[in-house]
Amino acid sequence: MKSRKIIVLISIFTVFIFCFSACSGSGDDGSGSSEDLLSVDGNGETDGDDEGDTSNDVDDDDHDDDDGSDGDASDDTDDTSSDVSGDSDDDSVTEIIMFSGLDLTSGNLGGRAGADTLCTDAKPAGFDCPNEILAFLSVDADDELRDMETNYGLDVTLPINATDGTLVAENFAKIISEDATVLEANAILDHVGISNSYFPTGSNADGSVDETLTCSGWTSDAAGNFHDVDAMNQGMVPEGSGDCIDGTDPGGFAQTLLCLCW
Repeated sequence: MKSRKIIVLISIFTVFIFCFSACSGSGDDGSGSSEDLLSVDGNGETDGDDEGDTSNDVDDDDHDDDDGSDGDASDDTDDTSSDVSGDSDDDSVTEIIMFSGLDLTSGNLGGRAGADTLCTDAKPAGFDCPNEILAFLSVDADDELRDMETNYGLDVTLPINATDGTLVAENFAKIISEDATVLEANAILDHVGISNSYFPTGSNADGSVDETLTCSGWTSDAAGNFHDVDAMNQGMVPEGSGDCIDGTDPGGFAQTLLCLCW
């Protein structure tokens, strides 16, 4: 009986030892799991830092694009625009074009502005004339044929051609002179387009104005006369035979307005 109790006590003690060992092992596993969790958390923090760095890199790239490539493209565009506007100059003008305007119906052309408008309306197609389109007239003491270089920037060294390319004069000086025989029937009548040999100028042979013979600066159709030229017979020597009332020549034919453009 006594030996049986001893056996029971030994069995209980063995079970207790087994349970204690098992619980201790479970505690070790839990501790290990806790360390693993800490390791994961640490990695998580590291991953978080990496993501932050990536975001910053993206922002930096965007910033570089905004300040770098886009800025350069804008600057290039501005430079190109400047170059284009810089190319728009008058260096390409190599000639002055002479052409006929309309046949006069009186000496009232609306002054300088009106006469120039008539020439603009009559400009042949295919000629840009980027600088000026002017009636070949003297108007008053401040606006004479010989003043066109000063008043309107006409290059007096350029050749004067008809619209078909026929040379009318080697330069402007050879038109406004008494011996301007280049203004002959072949050049003026057949190529420039004068309907007859007379055209109005209001000018003396040297390109100065005769204010008594301009139909009051080309604003009047009252009785009077204007300086005109019979190019077929005498170059630029004026006759003063134009009629301010109807714009005709001595033979009763309409005179034709001459125009210049460049």
